[in-house]
This record gives sequence, C-alpha cells and structure tokens, in this order.
Amino acid sequence: MTDAPTRKPVPLWLKITLVVSLGLNLLVLGVIGGVALRGGPQKVIEANTPPGLIGLVRALPEDRGLTVRTELREEFRDGTSFLQRRRKQTRDLREAITAVPFDADVLEAVMERERGQVLRFLEAGHGIILVQLADMTDEERAQFVDKLSEQRRRPPRSKSD
Repeated sequence: MTDAPTRKPVPLWLKITLVVSLGLNLLVLGVIGGVALRGGPQKVIEANTPPGLIGLVRALPEDRGLTVRTELREEFRDGTSFLQRRRKQTRDLREAITAVPFDADVLEAVMERERGQVLRFLEAGHGIILVQLADMTDEERAQFVDKLSEQRRRPPRSKSD
C-alpha cells in the first residue's frame, strides 16, 4: 500500500492576508461602482464643489448679472484689456519657468502676483454679488438657489459651445 501524499497546512498569516486582500478589493470595487452610478468622477467632483464666480453670476436674474459684469469691468478697467493682462501673465509665467538658470523665487513672485489678481477679482465679484443678493426678495433668492442647483445637474458645456 502506498500512502497518499499529505498536504501541508496553509499558514494562518497567509489566510489572514488573503481575507484582507479580498476585503480591500471589494472596497475598491464598491467605490468605483459608486462613482460610476453617480455619473462618473466629474459629476462627483462637481456635486461637491461650490459654484465659482461665473456660476453665481449666471444664476442671477439677467439684469442683475449684467449689473455685476458691468461693475466688475469698471472696477478693473486700467487701460489694458483683460486679454492683454492674461497674455502678459502667461508670458511672465513661461519666462520664469524656462529661465536659465531657473530661479524659483522669480517663479514664486509671478505666481504670487497672479494669485493676488485673482483674489482681488473674486473679492470684488463676491462683494458685488452680495449687494445684489441683499437687494433681492426672499422669493428671488429662492429662485437664485434653484438656478444654482439646476446648473449643477446640467451636464458641463463642451469646448465647442
């Protein structure tokens, strides 16, 4: 008679590792499935991101949105167009990044200047919008919030729009 070969018992640490690995894989699949069911990663990001200045202006009634845009234009009119300022910022950024030798302090100063301009623009825009919202009735503000919510449900605009 021949004896059947005996199997070595599987070590406990290997069993635990396999169970933990299976649990983590199921967790990852659950997260991916949840994101997919909610419309993909872009929809999840949009749903959890506050509306920007443009979204707030678009949600205002047309006449109030026009007022905000006009006041912002007036406040930031300095003899150069927005496009000219953006081109200069882009040129300064490109030059700072490609400078030989590279100087991180120069790049930081360019970025700080741009950040300051963006913050001043946002602060002014938010201030103007606040005035408009304070001047609205309760019903108009409710409609404003509804329009904001509608914007979030609407698919993002394509680049060709």
